[in-house]
Amino acid sequence: MLKLISSLTLVASLCVWGCGEAPREGPAEEAEMAGGSAAPLAPTDTVFFQELSWSPDGSSLLLSVLGFGPGPDGYTYQIYRVDADGSALVRLTDGPRDYWTSWSPDGSRIAFAALTDENLDIYVMAPDGTNRVRLTDDPAKDTHPYWFADGSRLVFTSDRTGDPQIYVMKADGSGVRQVSDVAGELWNPVPSPAGDRIVYYAPDESGEDYVYVMNLDGSDRTKLAPGLWPAWSPDGTRIIYAGEGGLFTMAPDGTGQRPMMAGDIGFGRYAPDGTRIAYIATDDGAVMVNVMNADGSGSRTLLRNPKPQW
Repeated sequence: MLKLISSLTLVASLCVWGCGEAPREGPAEEAEMAGGSAAPLAPTDTVFFQELSWSPDGSSLLLSVLGFGPGPDGYTYQIYRVDADGSALVRLTDGPRDYWTSWSPDGSRIAFAALTDENLDIYVMAPDGTNRVRLTDDPAKDTHPYWFADGSRLVFTSDRTGDPQIYVMKADGSGVRQVSDVAGELWNPVPSPAGDRIVYYAPDESGEDYVYVMNLDGSDRTKLAPGLWPAWSPDGTRIIYAGEGGLFTMAPDGTGQRPMMAGDIGFGRYAPDGTRIAYIATDDGAVMVNVMNADGSGSRTLLRNPKPQW
């Protein structure tokens, strides 16, 4: 595995699928919001921001939040929405595992993975957390959904044939088809803005995680750079990813690699207009949701959760 950020990588590996030992319980915590106020994140002791997703208009963010609770193994993942200025934090779900979010291009639906009946499947819901609809119902584990730019399809990861592979389905859950068939575990698939390629990460032959890109039909698989959690810029000219020592971008062919922000950074996403980047980072153990300009300048913290008690 790529030796990236100890705390971020630990939790990411803990609950990509289903989950192992829960972190040691600590005191109840609140998230510090932009402007200095605080808000309770859940009726649990929240310890980690896992991933994030922008609304199509760039006005708000979705967050998957890890907390101790009554769910399997003693902890939960729940989905929150926060305004892009760090205000108005709202919890949208209360299931044992609700995470890996993606906002539909028209803003009407949120796709996510949820644990139901001891199994992970893909769901959609309204932006306020209502009207929850199940899209997949398979004994396999389905997760990491992401919308195509035209809103007609979703890409996701499933272990239906063994190792996690990449699948595509229509927005209503029909027409599921496998688009990758390679050795190893493929994670975090994100379609390009044009819808003709998919970026993802997977371990190479040595076990180190690399960013890959392939055509929508699974052909022309290309290894780009060591890293995790890749995603496209809105214009398709750059790929953002977490690499050794920080957040980076590169061209879709792997050239032109640029450091954007140094530090313990595990997840970054461009705003829909391409002018900002939201990312998750740690600072002395505390976990933060930050936003910066697309050139790496002007970083500021939207949410900061105190140092977890592991």
